[in-house]
Amino acid sequence: MRLSYVSAEKFTIEVINSLRFDRMISFRDRFHTVDVLLVDDIQFIAGKERTQEEFFHTFNALYEQQNRLSFPRTACRRTSTPSKSVCARGSNGD
Repeated sequence: MRLSYVSAEKFTIEVINSLRFDRMISFRDRFHTVDVLLVDDIQFIAGKERTQEEFFHTFNALYEQQNRLSFPRTACRRTSTPSKSVCARGSNGD
């Protein structure tokens, strides 16, 4: 089982650097192929459109493979839309 933990801030930095240095394939290989992805501080991506877009691609890739994406419930309680909808699906294991 491949498990990966990342803070939302680190995820954002990875998105930015992957775009800047033309490494999106490597980025997607890293995050789209894990069995379980744990994301902390999901509220950090609120207002970051490109990061949210890539996060949803990651979410969908994991979902289609029946893999897991999980967030600490405390982070989900203090976040706002659209992160709130992500939390609802991720916290349920969907």
